[in-house]
Amino acid sequence: MKVLIYSHSYKNCDGVSIRYKEHINDLQSKNHDIFFMSGKKELEDNILHQYRYLTNEYRIPNTLIYFPLFSINNLKIIINTIHEFKPDIIHVTADISTLTWLLASKITNVPIVVCYHADSGVFMDKYNMSFFKKIVHKIERKIAEYSDTAFTVSESYRKKTINIYGNILHNITWGPMINRNIFNNISLEENDYSLLREKYILGRDKLIIYAGRISGEKGLDYCIDFIKSTSVTNLCFLIIGRGPENYSKKIQKYHNQTFSNKNTINYLQCFLSQEELSKMYKISDVYFSGSEFETLGFGAIEAITCDCFALCPDSQGFKDTIKHNVNGYLYQPNNYNDTEKGLKLLLEKDSSKISDTCKEMNIDKCTTNALTIYKETIDNYKKRNICEICQIITLNTIMTITITIGYYSGLLYLSEY
Repeated sequence: MKVLIYSHSYKNCDGVSIRYKEHINDLQSKNHDIFFMSGKKELEDNILHQYRYLTNEYRIPNTLIYFPLFSINNLKIIINTIHEFKPDIIHVTADISTLTWLLASKITNVPIVVCYHADSGVFMDKYNMSFFKKIVHKIERKIAEYSDTAFTVSESYRKKTINIYGNILHNITWGPMINRNIFNNISLEENDYSLLREKYILGRDKLIIYAGRISGEKGLDYCIDFIKSTSVTNLCFLIIGRGPENYSKKIQKYHNQTFSNKNTINYLQCFLSQEELSKMYKISDVYFSGSEFETLGFGAIEAITCDCFALCPDSQGFKDTIKHNVNGYLYQPNNYNDTEKGLKLLLEKDSSKISDTCKEMNIDKCTTNALTIYKETIDNYKKRNICEICQIITLNTIMTITITIGYYSGLLYLSEY
C-alpha cells in the first residue's frame, strides 16, 4: 500500500511525533511505500540534530510551510506530491492545515483519514480562550465530516468526543504503543545506577520525574506547587524537556531550589534520546504528571515500561494506560490530598516487573488498527463532490479569518512550540 503521511510534529520528544516515526518504520518493515511530509521547521530541526528516525528512506519536500493555513502555494505543494507519489490513501494529523489537505484530497480523488491527537478544549480552557472554544469544536466536527474517515488514539478520548462531535469518529482507535526494543531493554549495572541516580537526585531520598514538552497545558504548575507543599519530604523533582521560551524561563527559576519541606527541583532544559530517557526512568521512583490534556500520555507508558510507577490525573488517555494501584495511581485532578495519598502509596510499593502490564501496548497492534482503517476507507471511498469542495474552501476562509482576528487581538494563543 502507498501511504502519504503528514504530521505537524516531528520533534524527538513529542508523543505525536514518536507515534508517527514508529508507525512509519513499522509500515516500511511490512513493505508498504511511505511518503512523509512535515513542516520545514520540523524537518530542519531533525536534520540538525541527526535524529535516528531521519533516514534516506524518507523522501522529504523542503518547501512546506510550518503550520500552513490555506494558501495556493501549500495546496500546490500537496497536490504535486500526490500526483508524483500516487498514494492509495492520505493520513494526516488534525491541525490548522487539515482543511488544505482535505481540499487537496477532494481535488485529486484520493481518500484521506484524519487522526485527532490533541484535546483543543482543554488547551483553550487552560489559556482562557473559551470565546473560541465552540467555534473550534464546530470546525473540528466539520473536518471529521469532510474526511473519509476520522479516528483518534485512545478509547477514553473517543468517548469524550461523542459529546463534542457526536458519534463520528471511527470506533477503532490507534491505541497505545511503546518501543520495547528501547524502553526496558537497557539494563544498568548497580554501580552505573548509583552514579546516575546520585548525579540527578541532588542529595534527596526519592527521585520523581517528568519528561516531555514544557508548557502550561502540561500541568507543571500543579506539579511544582504540589512538590513545594506536600508533607512527603526529601524528594527531588527532575523536570526534563523544552518548550516556549517564556514558560521554560519560568520553570528554570525553580532549578536547584530547595523548599521548606526539603524537596528540591532539578530542571534539565533539553530533550533526551529515547535510549537516554529510558535510563532516566530506570533510576526514578515515580513519573509525575499534572496534565489533563493527554489523549494518550506517552510519558506514563515509557516510565511504566522501565518499571517506574506513574502518578497521573484520572483523565483521558491515562485511563487507558495506567492500571490504578497496580502500575501507577490515578488521582483526582487538582486534588492535593489524593495526589499525596497516591504518591505515598507508590513510594511504599515494589515497582519491579510492572513493565509486564504494558506488554499489549505494542507497535504491531497499532499498525494493524491503522491498516484496518486504511483498507475500510479505500473500500468505501466515494469520489469528490464539487459542492463539498466549495464548502471546504469557505470553511478554510472562515477559520483563517477567525485565527487572524483572534491572534492579533490577543484573545487566541498559538503555541510557538
